[in-house]
Amino acid sequence: MSQPSQPTDQQHYSTFVVELLLDEHRDVRRTRVTHIQTGTEQAWAGWDEERLLAFLRPAEPRSLSNDSPAPTS
Repeated sequence: MSQPSQPTDQQHYSTFVVELLLDEHRDVRRTRVTHIQTGTEQAWAGWDEERLLAFLRPAEPRSLSNDSPAPTS
């Protein structure tokens, strides 16, 4: 049996939970999103796709934010 692969420093999962409160017509009354690894949570009235996507996107690509060279041993 093979061992499960271990994530490397460059690759990892980021897990989110999105909760929608729906009314009787299945319209979104409230949105709540949580980033599991950090516990960061935001909530707002209704459906706001741009706000949801902004929460899911990192502020800048990780490859651009890590400009320092790798440490040498």
